[in-house]
Amino acid sequence: MGNLSKIRNPILPGFNPDTSIVRVGDDYYIATSTFEWYPGVQIHRSRDLISLAIASFSNEPSKNLIRREDT
Repeated sequence: MGNLSKIRNPILPGFNPDTSIVRVGDDYYIATSTFEWYPGVQIHRSRDLISLAIASFSNEPSKNLIRREDT
């Protein structure tokens, strides 16, 4: 097996429904629904599918919340 790294399964722990993955060049992008806490989609980025970092959100919660004074 040489120096292959061991990948834990699942690569994103927790509740991450509707997962989609795409590879662009050397980068992998994983999109997951975040409807458990706030409606939206988190975009994670990785080069090795072992270490992932949040790269973006599909929307900004502070701009999409309905506030009492807005109703």
